[in-house]
Amino acid sequence: MAEQAIAYTFKRYVGTTQNRGLLSYLPLLLSEDPSPVLQATIRAVGLAGMSRALSLPELKYSAGLEYGTALLATSRALQDLAVAKRDSTLAAVVMLSTYEAFSNIFCRQPSSPEIASLSLVAKAHRDNDSQTIEDFFDTLGELADLSIDSDKPFTEENTSADPVLIIRKALHLDADLLSWSLSINSTWRYKAIETPSLNNTNEHKPYSFYHGSRYHVFPNIDLASMWNNYHQARIIIHGIIKSMCEYLLALDPAHGCRQTLIQSIATCKQMIEDICASVPYYLTSGETGVGGLLRLSWPLFIAADSSVSTPVEKEWLRQTLEKVAEITGAQQALTMAQFLRKGWAVPFIPGNAGRGRFPFRGRA
Repeated sequence: MAEQAIAYTFKRYVGTTQNRGLLSYLPLLLSEDPSPVLQATIRAVGLAGMSRALSLPELKYSAGLEYGTALLATSRALQDLAVAKRDSTLAAVVMLSTYEAFSNIFCRQPSSPEIASLSLVAKAHRDNDSQTIEDFFDTLGELADLSIDSDKPFTEENTSADPVLIIRKALHLDADLLSWSLSINSTWRYKAIETPSLNNTNEHKPYSFYHGSRYHVFPNIDLASMWNNYHQARIIIHGIIKSMCEYLLALDPAHGCRQTLIQSIATCKQMIEDICASVPYYLTSGETGVGGLLRLSWPLFIAADSSVSTPVEKEWLRQTLEKVAEITGAQQALTMAQFLRKGWAVPFIPGNAGRGRFPFRGRA
């Protein structure tokens, strides 16, 4: 099973020389330094992925064991200055933090303090670009914790969660992300191309890879995916803010959060448009392959499942997910499209538990 887990990680996340995946650096690292630390993290990622893809919950337990092994091994490696500087050790920390950030957001588990402490140690040995990425995932870790609290007012009758405090924390995280986006290297930025003639917002027009009056051109697939992660993270944050504001207004229509609600809706709409504008790069540039397209599925789904996306946007995003499934053969993208077609809100996306519901407090 260990070999299958490693093979799954390579197949799903490494990609090819022409079409690099999220973890494209793994083959070289393993050939140069096949450390137990790195192999344990690869097995943990692979087993967790297999558990979801093959609907085998028993593998989730095995993934947890490998995850614990990887944490312990990484912690020990970082205690040795020479070992801590090895690329395989730093890669293990990146993989653990990256995997946990995404699994937390989508599986709604609290972030690990062990990962946070390991990331701090690893940062001291990394270049500026790597630290920039690590800063981004640190913020995602905080968002993972906040997202869990955001549904408590709708799911727990005697919750101690404070909606006002949740809004403040969400606004703080959003400010951190905005500051991060303004401070990154200029070579990482994308170009927005205005094309009024390609406007495809009319629901009666045939499907086109272009939506709206602009599209984005990225330096490479890795940065395209990074920006989509940024946009979807802000959609989630403002979904939390919107949910909490609506909660407070349901209790008191005169509550002073109405302007915050309006601003959050506007920001969320902009993030959805930005994700839509990334699609032509993935589907028409010729610079991405199956690995790149697979990384587009979650941003499309998060944007479409947002409560502020319009019916036309939802339909276009759903059709785009079907295109991704058709090209890649990925069942995940097809399942997401089916969820959207049936109008099912996914409860593990922050704010969805409260969609269309009233808070517990104040009920008769």
